Amino acid sequence: MSLLEILNEGPQPREKKCKTAVVLATLSDDVLKRVNEILEKIVNGTGEYSATWLANSLREKGVNVNHSSLLRHARKECCCVTR
Repeated sequence: MSLLEILNEGPQPREKKCKTAVVLATLSDDVLKRVNEILEKIVNGTGEYSATWLANSLREKGVNVNHSSLLRHARKECCCVTR
């Protein structure tokens, strides 16, 4: 496959999941839905939430993630989707 074909195809989902995806998968469906809503707002730059606030809030309840990992995952820059 040529470089142009790879670039045109774009990133493909992988079976491997990043640490953030694994940790978030342990949350209940309603909490996970809310976390994903907040992550979407963070990525879209609404200014309502920050990744640091979200990471701190999750850590207070025993969910061990850091803000940079949350951002990478939300921006689809983690190993969940990159080659």
